[in-house]
Parts: sequence; structure tokens; C-alpha cells
Amino acid sequence: MGNGTKTSYEYDVYRHRLKSLVARNAGGNPMMSNTYTYDSVGNIMGINNISSGYNAIGGATEQSFIYDSLYRLVTADGSFAGNSGENDSYQLAMKYYDSGKIRMKAQSHIRNNVPQTNTSYDLVYDYNSLPHAPSGTNAGDKFLYDHNGNLIFSEEPELNKVHLLSWNENNQLSLVFDNSNMSNFLYEGPGERYMKINSDYTQMTINGQGWQGFVSDRQTLYVNPYLVVNNTGYTKHYYADNQRVISKIGGGFTIYCSPLDTAYSVYGLGILNQADYNDKSNAVLGMLVNDINSVITIDGLMGTHKLLEDSLTNGTQEHSQPETEIYYYHPDHLGSSNYITDVYGYPSQHLEYLPFGETFVEENIRNFDTPYKFNAKELDAETGYYYFGARYLDTRNSIWLGVDPMSDKYPSWSSYAYCLDNPIRLIDPNGMEVEHNSLSDKLNTTLLRIYNSKFRNNYRGLKNSKETYVFKGTNNKSTKSELTTDGSKLYVNYRTDKNSEQGSGAMVNLRHETEHGIQFEHGEIGFDNTGRTDEFGQPDWSNSAVNFDLTDEMKARDAGYFSNLSIGGYDKNVRSSWNHPKNTAMDKQKFLKTQEAYKDYQLGPVNNTNPIKIKNSQQFMLPFKTR
Repeated sequence: MGNGTKTSYEYDVYRHRLKSLVARNAGGNPMMSNTYTYDSVGNIMGINNISSGYNAIGGATEQSFIYDSLYRLVTADGSFAGNSGENDSYQLAMKYYDSGKIRMKAQSHIRNNVPQTNTSYDLVYDYNSLPHAPSGTNAGDKFLYDHNGNLIFSEEPELNKVHLLSWNENNQLSLVFDNSNMSNFLYEGPGERYMKINSDYTQMTINGQGWQGFVSDRQTLYVNPYLVVNNTGYTKHYYADNQRVISKIGGGFTIYCSPLDTAYSVYGLGILNQADYNDKSNAVLGMLVNDINSVITIDGLMGTHKLLEDSLTNGTQEHSQPETEIYYYHPDHLGSSNYITDVYGYPSQHLEYLPFGETFVEENIRNFDTPYKFNAKELDAETGYYYFGARYLDTRNSIWLGVDPMSDKYPSWSSYAYCLDNPIRLIDPNGMEVEHNSLSDKLNTTLLRIYNSKFRNNYRGLKNSKETYVFKGTNNKSTKSELTTDGSKLYVNYRTDKNSEQGSGAMVNLRHETEHGIQFEHGEIGFDNTGRTDEFGQPDWSNSAVNFDLTDEMKARDAGYFSNLSIGGYDKNVRSSWNHPKNTAMDKQKFLKTQEAYKDYQLGPVNNTNPIKIKNSQQFMLPFKTR
């Protein structure tokens, strides 16, 4: 990076999973030196950081994880031996219902032999009001929801915390209120939030009259993903792809400009002059009052609300100044901020996380405290919730505050479960859809981007099919790489050993067999059980042969090798059958030449080109759409 730091990644040559991640400071010393271990299906079993830290910050960490048969995290433990002498350890045990909702969460967090009360608890969840949303716990916690499934009340006695919440018509969180603080959120229609307004309960005298209520003197304006302005200054963000890599803090704006200068727009709401600011502030105030009136009051204490004028504009510098406060992000495999380095390339902040996102370790030797922490999402310090975009996450209870907008995609799973209860391997970039993280599960994400669009489209095509495709990788050299079926599911079997497919490894096999899956989807190939039936008279699909011709195999081999290996001198633009109307005489000559090398394949088409005839026979299995 620009401050002299360097991050390197090493991947397993067989399964393409992240093997190690090393982040070095400007002096070349490792701040973070993570090694990763996995089970046979790609779940992370261990993360070890052998770095000893630097300059009284950082240290060695060790974590291990165990999963159930649905790949849900059930136990975890970890330790941290700090360079400064701090020592932390944690243990976590989870139990779930079949739908993924949490039955029990027991967690202990010890720091220098002292239990940490905010992150140590033993919770058993109740579900009385809604089928998937917890209504309370054995610790006396209580939760209430509106008719849309949004959380509107939470009480957690162990934390001495009561939250009242209000939501807008788009099911977006608009207000969080407790006895002494209030946070309001404004959004651009159904999209991202563009303003956060924080208030404290205050008693004061105005023009000789007593007044009590909430004073909003801390406002944050999200101009765009690259610029955030608040009452203390502004931050510019720089990205590599979708990963935040740099934040610049400080001066650079001027408020000495004419009333029509559009520079005022960065201060919020497109302000043209002071009168315009007053008018728009009053309009915002009206929205806030409506939000306040919509929540339940506690002991009648609500008062009124005051939006302090100029609180946002006062946060900018009056004169342009150099941006000397520059900080660089060094994330883990999930994208969570682990180390923050300063402009000189040395760590200023260090963070570690408990499995569901609570802070495990936090060290800071500078004034800058990044709000972008777990999964690189913003932690609203006033509420304790993480903002993901479409939803907010409660890390302590390990649940979302509202229903997943994409819940129809996961009909058998609780809409409140975070990342299918596997937060070590999976991420949710915007609160709507679970994804494999782009580092540790390279097969499902990075490779789909890096290799080629054809494979990416084929892979997604099979995943979105009405058929059920099971991808099975093995390093057993006696196992064939092939597409098979049991009559109900289809199996994409591919080799992961180094010597498979002339040494090209798993991706050649996977691309090749995935192409055969697409051919089956299109009716180009089929399965032949030669009339075998089981003891009940039903078709027996065990060891059924695949019906395909030379062209089908050429297409699959071409997909596997990216056309960098010529097959019989004909490796591009392969037609779907010998009798394709666009095949020229030269094409057929090349087919004949290729057949010399692949004598086992028929030259003429044996595709499922006559569905009516085949459908009347139990000998063939047809694609779902033509059955």
C-alpha cells in the first residue's frame, strides 16, 4: 500500500482455499500472520496468528471451530496473548432449531482473569410471539415486534438497556430510543441511509423558560460511499473493488462561498443559505417528531426534540488544510478490520472479534477509532447495532432486527438467522443475501470471477435449476470425474488431486463436468439405464451411462481448458451436434480428425433430440422441463 505496508495471500493448490494471510508493517515485520485449516467441505476449523504484534499493540491469537451436520457453528474457543501483556480467552457453545433459529447461546469472555460481563452470558431463547423471532430469554430479556416482523422493543436487564425502535414504511429502522439517548436515521427512499442524527436528553433554560428534551448536536451525513461528513470533520474513503482500504480525516473544505455556491450541498440537504438551512432543518425536525411519537414512552419521559443549527456545517474546516490523518485497513478473511495502520505504515489500532461479531480485543494508540469493524460494516456506537444496508445486526443476540427482504429465497430458514449460523465462513454484504467470503472459500466466489464468465454462468445455471445438482470433489485417484444421477439428483463429480486431467487440477474437472450438466439441462445429453429396474419395478439409475456424442465431449473439454489446449486441432466455436446447420465441410473434417483420437465417442449425434420417443421409454432420464 501507499504507506509501505504489504499483505500477501497463499492458497491451497488442490482446493484453492486461503491457506495463509500475512500483513506486514512498513518495516517488514508481520502484524498479522494467519494460517487457516478446513474440514472436508470447506468449513474453517482453525485460525492461528503467530505474530507477536508491534509497539504495544497486537499479539498472537488462536481460534478453533466445530460445526454440526448442517454446517452451523456449534462450538468455538479462542485466545489472545497481547504484546502489551493483555490476555483474553473465550468459549462459545450454540444450539439451534431445525429452521436455524437459535435455541441456546452460551459464551464466556475472560480478560486478564476477569470475566467480561457484556460478552459473557448463558442465554436460552423463547419463541412465543412469532415463529422465528425470539420473544425473550432466560436472562429476563424481552423482545416485541410489529406486524411486519420488525423489532420495536427490547429489554436486556443484564446490560441495563431498554431500546424502543421505530420503522418507516419501507421497513427501515428510523429511530432507536432509550432513557438518555436517541438516534434517528434518514434514507434515500428504499436505498441506503444518508443521515444519522444522535441526540442526548438535556435540561436547559431558553429565554428564561425551562426546557427538557433531546438535543441533536451530532449529525453524520453520508454524501456517498466516498465521503462522510459530521460535526467534527469529514472522512474520505478509498476502495479497491468493494473493499475499503484507506480513510482520510480532516480539512479541505471551505465555508467561505457565495450563497449559490453548490459546495454548500456537501453540508447536508443541498443548503443554499442560512434561511434555506433553517427551513430544511425544520422539515427534518418534523420527520423526527413523527418518529418519536410512534414509539412507546417510558415513565412518560419523552420531552421534545431540538435540532441544533449549524451543527453539521461547524464540523468542516474554515480553510483548506492538508489531509495528514490517513489510515489504512488490513482485514481478515471476512473483510473485518483487524489492523489499522497510520500514514507511516505502523499499526495504530488492532481489533479481534467473537464469532458472531462482538468485539473480543480492541487496542488503540491513536485518536482515530474506525467505526467500520466486523465484516467492514459500520458499528453505530450509540445503539450497539451494525448497519449492513438492508438491515441492522444485533451481534450479542446474533440476530437481525428485521425480516430478510430476500426471505423467499430461504423458505426453510429463519429470516433472523445471521449467515445461516455460519459466521466464520459466510458473509452477508448488504443484509439481504448470504455469500461465501471471497478469500477462504475461493471456489464459490473468487474463482467464479477470475476464471471465465462461461463457467460462472454455467455454475449459477445449475444452482438455479429446478434439478438438484450436488457438487462432489475428491482427491481419490480411483474416482472418475463424471456427471451421474440416482434418478432424482444429479452429481457433478470432479477430481481435486494435483495430477487430475493432465495436471491441471480441480478447476479443469469442475468446468468440464459443469458443462455436461448444462448439456443435460438443454436436452443435449441424457442418462441410459438400459432398461434396468429395481426390486419395486422402478428404473434403476445406479451406474447409468451418459448418452452423448463427440461434439458434447469436445464442448466440455473446451470449457475445461479455456481453449488453451487444442483438441484434435479444433477447440473453439464447437457446434451443438454433427448436423448443426452452420457446420462447414471443414468443420466436419476437423471432427473426423478429432474422432481418431477419441474412438470411443460416436461421431453422429446421440443427443436427446427426440424427446417424445425417449419420454415413452424408461431407458432415458430427461431434464425436468421436458419430463
